[in-house]
Parts: sequence; C-alpha cells; structure tokens
Amino acid sequence: MIDIPQILRTKTLDEIIKISETVTDKNTKYLLLGSAFLKYKRYQYAYEFLKHVKDQYPRLFSYSAFYLGKYKEVIDNLKPNTDVFDLIVLTISYINVDDMNNAKEMLNRALKLDRKRTLELLKEYVANSPQTEYSRALLIFIDKLMKRI
Repeated sequence: MIDIPQILRTKTLDEIIKISETVTDKNTKYLLLGSAFLKYKRYQYAYEFLKHVKDQYPRLFSYSAFYLGKYKEVIDNLKPNTDVFDLIVLTISYINVDDMNNAKEMLNRALKLDRKRTLELLKEYVANSPQTEYSRALLIFIDKLMKRI
C-alpha cells in the first residue's frame, strides 16, 4: 500500500500522475489521483476520479462536487458531523438548493462548535464569490461580528 498523504505532501502533480501509473489497485489509484487533483484545484478531474470511491471517501468526493457547484451531490454524500468546514460546505450547499431550514441548522451547529472559525470560513467564501453590493455588505457584517468575538 502506498502512503497517499506523504505523496501528496512531497510530490508535484506530474510526479503523482507518474506514480499512479504504477498503482494496480483501482480504488487506490482513483483516491490518489482524485486527491491530487483536489489539492491542485483541478476540481473537474478530482470529481471524475473521486466519484469512483465516493462510498469510501464521501468527504473528499463532496469537496470536489462543492467546488463544481454540484450542491445536491454534496448534500447526498456529506453527512453533518463536528467539523466546522464540513458544516459550512453543507450550509452553502443547502442555500444553493433553496433549503433554508437545513442551511440554518448547519450554520447554527457550526457557530456552536467554533464561532470564530465559522465566521472566517464564511468570510473567505464570500470574499472569493462574485462581488456584488450584497456580498460587500455581508463582508462588512462578518467583519463586525468577528470583532465582537
């Protein structure tokens, strides 16, 4: 068995692709390549590889789906847990499929776990979204909330 985390930390994408050519187990190969493409922000490729191992690695698959805007798949595969990042991914996914009750529940869970981290993640998401009058106002609001913590 290969040490995927070690490979991801120490190798370039081209080196990882070459290593994957020597891997005989298909699931390991899909996991290695999907993780590498996710790390290097090639989300479509990551999604294509990780969908083969989504039952074993639903979080990784869900992240690739999230970055492609496939929010229904995120909701179907990523289960609420105690990870603030996962809860924010679910919150944004529920918002994008117009399920505000579940979005509110996920956001409340995230805030209860770690208010500061939750606001930081929301701020990062809004800052990297298309800039509108609404998003600028939301950034100001989040900044004010963060100063209160």
